[in-house]
Amino acid sequence: NAEGSIRYQGSGLRMVAARAGGNQATDAHVVPDLDYQLLSRRGNGGADSVTLAGELGTLRGATYSTCPPEARQWELRARQIDIDTEEGMAIARGATMRVGKVPVLYMPWFMFPTDERRRTGLLFPSISNSSRNGFDWRQPIYLNLAPNYDATLSPRIMTSRGFQLGAQFRYLVEGGKGTLEGAYMPDDDLRGRDRGMFRYTAFQNVASHWQARANVNWISDTRYFEDFSSSLDGLSQYTAFSEIGLYGRGRGWDAAI
Repeated sequence: NAEGSIRYQGSGLRMVAARAGGNQATDAHVVPDLDYQLLSRRGNGGADSVTLAGELGTLRGATYSTCPPEARQWELRARQIDIDTEEGMAIARGATMRVGKVPVLYMPWFMFPTDERRRTGLLFPSISNSSRNGFDWRQPIYLNLAPNYDATLSPRIMTSRGFQLGAQFRYLVEGGKGTLEGAYMPDDDLRGRDRGMFRYTAFQNVASHWQARANVNWISDTRYFEDFSSSLDGLSQYTAFSEIGLYGRGRGWDAAI
């Protein structure tokens, strides 16, 4: 047992508290009224108490955010958060998402990562409401396919327009990488037509002084970016062009085709 200004580090957590108790033989500890910081990734908060048992930790009456403690732009508050540092995952129960001090979303149960390991699963959704699209929910689904490539599916519901499916595929090879992405809406209720986009960006080193690059774009109509942009004004992008080339550079020369 320890009393006073306690600092503890272990099981992927760094904690500060007024007192702590535990058993090193069984690797079990209890710390009440604490502030904590995750070591494997950005993340910090406080809790009424934490119980640690090896690689497992349970936070009760807990908060979590990636914002600095003095500037909380968003915060998750939960009745209980169970953290498994070996698996790199945490489960929050009875959680409320707050933007500033305003609660915006209640989640009775959800899982989130505590480190940077890639894994297949749901990413955080994008939720908004506007006169342009109505209620807008986009739910990204991440697919960890291989160490050097992955994919993300993004189904999206807009109550004023309909259903849209987006997808992105990324790959990384020796000397190059690329991203292939697209989206398709079979029938836009406001425009009365099919809508979609396609984009391919990549580069590949083909020799010591030469590199191939691609930036290929296609949109179904000139209003696509305005209608489907995630920015507040809908004007984050207003042009689309395509370019494929072979580029070279050496001492005293450069060339492009």
